[in-house]
Formats: sequence, C-alpha cells, structure tokens
Amino acid sequence: MRKKYMVGGLFSPQDADRIEDVLSQIDGVKSLQVNRKARTVEVEFEERVAGTDLVDHIESALTSLGYSVLEEVGRE
Repeated sequence: MRKKYMVGGLFSPQDADRIEDVLSQIDGVKSLQVNRKARTVEVEFEERVAGTDLVDHIESALTSLGYSVLEEVGRE
C-alpha cells in the first residue's frame, strides 16, 4: 500500500532530510519519497503491517516534527 500526502512547511532540503530520517525508522515503512518542490511525501508500507494504526503513526510523526498534513493526495 502507498499513500501520498501534501505536507505544509516542507520547504528546504533540511526539511526533506529530517522527514526521511524520522519516517524511515518507523517499523512498517518500506520506502518513502519526499518531493520538496511539490511539497509531498509518498510512503510505501510493508503489507504485513499496513493499516490504520501505521497511517496514524506517520501523520503523528509529521505533525510532531512541526509539519502539517494538509491532505491525502493519493493511495494505491
């Protein structure tokens, strides 16, 4: 499963690095891509743990870093 989020406050390369560092450490995150220009974060979840709790954890992590999750852009 993949989810893509529009993230408020994502401007600099340091923002992208910070998000990548934190989200990549979350159990169940298979891969992620941060697009600073589009201000999006796309996360691919491992099938074994994909679910609402993990999605909530990703959104909480972004919020705790000081970013806002503006909207879910897409899901596969």
